[in-house]
Amino acid sequence: VASSRSDFPATSLTSMPKTPACISMMKLVALTVFATAPTASADVSKYNGTVCWKNTKVRGVGIPIHACRTGFEKSGLLCYPTCVDGFTGVGPVCWEDCQSDEKDIGAFCTKGGHWRAKKSDGRGAGVPLGCGGDHPDYDTGLCYKPCPASSESFQGVGPVCWQECHGNFGTSGGAMCCKSKGDCDKFIRSASEDVIKSIIATIQAAMDPSKAVDAAKDWLETALKFDLPLCDAVEETMTLAITV
Repeated sequence: VASSRSDFPATSLTSMPKTPACISMMKLVALTVFATAPTASADVSKYNGTVCWKNTKVRGVGIPIHACRTGFEKSGLLCYPTCVDGFTGVGPVCWEDCQSDEKDIGAFCTKGGHWRAKKSDGRGAGVPLGCGGDHPDYDTGLCYKPCPASSESFQGVGPVCWQECHGNFGTSGGAMCCKSKGDCDKFIRSASEDVIKSIIATIQAAMDPSKAVDAAKDWLETALKFDLPLCDAVEETMTLAITV
């Protein structure tokens, strides 16, 4: 028979115990996570793992779309084909320019009390603005500077350029490179399970301060799993080992 009893008593952020042990536990968890977060400082001299961190370069914050492609000009919030000489574009229409001795009054030119209608030519409905200039790369609604040119390829994702996987670690797994897809899947699955386990341990410790030490240990073990070396360092070590 199904039971409505929960293994965890109902609680909320305001009802969690504010005992010294609980507060100390939370501080310990925070310090542990930040102190052991991925630093790419892992010793690579004897590294024989199957996963490493991609090298990254920051290319700065993105700016809104702002430019038109070659052969187009901005009018309002759209781009239109550039008008021929002697005409000026306003939205979807190219209007004839008035002569130097004429007065421009919108769709007409006037001189000495004489009026004449400007010639006009349609140039289409216009296309949305894009990226250009020193921010030519489009990603998720913003424009970014290109990734730095180097002997190794980088793929831009938002404000970060991620090094593409190669060599012994040729399979991409998000922020990591792996020796095979199976290695990536195994690491991600294991790390995800550990994070969930640590979150549950923290919730339990918040309701029972005696479990604070166990919760801190769970976070320490989880954080240490992410202390992987940079792929470049591993590849360089392997290359040196082969040439020696």
